[in-house]
Amino acid sequence: MDISTLLSQAACKWPDQIALHEPASARTLTFAELDRALSGVGQALDHLQIAPSARVALLADASLDYLLADYGCMASGRVRVPLDPALALDELLAQLQDAGAALLLFSEQYAGVAQGLGIRCLPLKAVTDSNPVDILPRPAQSPQALASLNYTGGTTGTPKAVMHRHASLCAVLQNIVMGRGAVVGDVLLNVRPLWPIAAVAVLAHLLIGGRVVLGGRFD
Repeated sequence: MDISTLLSQAACKWPDQIALHEPASARTLTFAELDRALSGVGQALDHLQIAPSARVALLADASLDYLLADYGCMASGRVRVPLDPALALDELLAQLQDAGAALLLFSEQYAGVAQGLGIRCLPLKAVTDSNPVDILPRPAQSPQALASLNYTGGTTGTPKAVMHRHASLCAVLQNIVMGRGAVVGDVLLNVRPLWPIAAVAVLAHLLIGGRVVLGGRFD
């Protein structure tokens, strides 16, 4: 199994049901709209000549656009590399270089940081605002293809990337679904940063037909 197929299946099961809601921007996406938007991200990356299996780094706070870029990368065969915005410039640069990132996508508040890193970078909306054309079913990704690089550790040494292939990530998602016992229509309020693991936890909720409300930062 792979991420693209799981997302397409969700869109087929619950096309008109609300998947994502972001009160701050008053944006709402149904499962069908979400799936189309993810294909749009893939088309935008194609247009930018970001090759399949290329690493795409994300530097942003929790938002609907973050999730579109995150899931859109994996669904189109790219490798997501979520970054911790609290890291120092040299720490971010070390992770980008280690990952071999071909592109860094950033939200507005991190524009200055992103542009100081010396690699190709674009605002998130450069890929999430694209209007997909001639949408065809997305091809399934190989279960053994790399889907995600998550940097972890660093308390006693240099952070290292946890490599998740589509198969291992799907196993993680299945475990979260089984552990939570959520059902179709359940609402999940997310106020956590998405970069560590929350984006995956949110995806697990979507894959059972749940609705996710992006509540911004916890206060």
